[in-house]
Amino acid sequence: MKIGIDARLYGTYGRGIGRYIQILIEQLEKLDHENEYSIFLSSNGWHEYTPKNKNFKKVHADIRLYTLKEQIQFPKIIAKQSVDIMHFPHFTVPLLYNKPYVVTVHDMIIHKFPTEYASTHHPFIYKLKLLGYKLTLWHALKAAKHVITISKQTKQDILEYYPTLKTPLSVIHHAIKTPASAETAIESNVLAKWNLSPLKYFFYVGAAYPHKNLKHMIESFMESLNTIPRGTQFVIAGRVDKFHKNVQAWIKKNYSNNYQRVQWVDQVSDTELSMLYTNSIALVYVTQYEGFGLPVLEAMAANTAVIASNNSSLKEVAGPAGYLVQSDNSADLQKALEKLSQNRELRDSYIQKGREQLKKFSTKQMGYNTWKCYQQIN
Repeated sequence: MKIGIDARLYGTYGRGIGRYIQILIEQLEKLDHENEYSIFLSSNGWHEYTPKNKNFKKVHADIRLYTLKEQIQFPKIIAKQSVDIMHFPHFTVPLLYNKPYVVTVHDMIIHKFPTEYASTHHPFIYKLKLLGYKLTLWHALKAAKHVITISKQTKQDILEYYPTLKTPLSVIHHAIKTPASAETAIESNVLAKWNLSPLKYFFYVGAAYPHKNLKHMIESFMESLNTIPRGTQFVIAGRVDKFHKNVQAWIKKNYSNNYQRVQWVDQVSDTELSMLYTNSIALVYVTQYEGFGLPVLEAMAANTAVIASNNSSLKEVAGPAGYLVQSDNSADLQKALEKLSQNRELRDSYIQKGREQLKKFSTKQMGYNTWKCYQQIN
């Protein structure tokens, strides 16, 4: 059987979905030595991926997502490989694609937060794109042979918006690779790069879209400055874009006297990210909605505590290992910041719970369950 995987978001470029694709392919390479795989990559991920299994090959598909070219040209590129089954690890299935496929749906954020403030486009253009998004997603769900959701929450959300959907749905949780322990010298260099000290900062990693609730997290942090240890910082990692810059401008306007307490480290390597997690007081991930929330698992794997929202999939992923707070309650978050920065035993107890929670999410199981989906399609 010939299997194709749309890996145009592969690796660091694709953020959470990129990591998902990367781990999935790694597991499939270990598992499957019989079927032939065509991995469709854009230029952004081309040099990040080198096949380790002779049954896997790279196919160049430098076509941006959400474009007319994707609708017309990408099906032609796929057709040249004569695949029997295609896996789209994102909902962007071309409307003209009519061969058997599996699709992974990560979240229903745009259904839940359909606001032009989450886009860089003019409001009119955004509304057109929103219409296109809903059409593409409905087609992807309806025409698929199987739909993979990455959390129970996402499955529930899909059925809420599309109650008549007949396509089989499976929940296959995300998982992460456990980071290797870095040498003390590497750890020191990483912290020195940004003039940071161990356990003297809270940490957030990810995008700054409105639903990420970053302003609320920073506001709560600023309101806690008199009750958390002196000199504590709030460190933010992630590819800086328009939304990050909007938050930066907002901080300068509203907290000009303490603007330096928030530090931006932009995009970092996997080693740097692991060290930033490990040496933080806690990951602060109090977003309004997540389809999964990979940083929660990454923080647990790096032996740090997690402060997360008690909503959407975060309560499912963090479970008892997360210090859960209401995403719109500043006093709730301030209390969490104060307690974890002042009580080392409490922080350590959450770290221990995190080690146990992490055992529920296996990269091997994620790969195997996805492979089983492929086998079930005729």
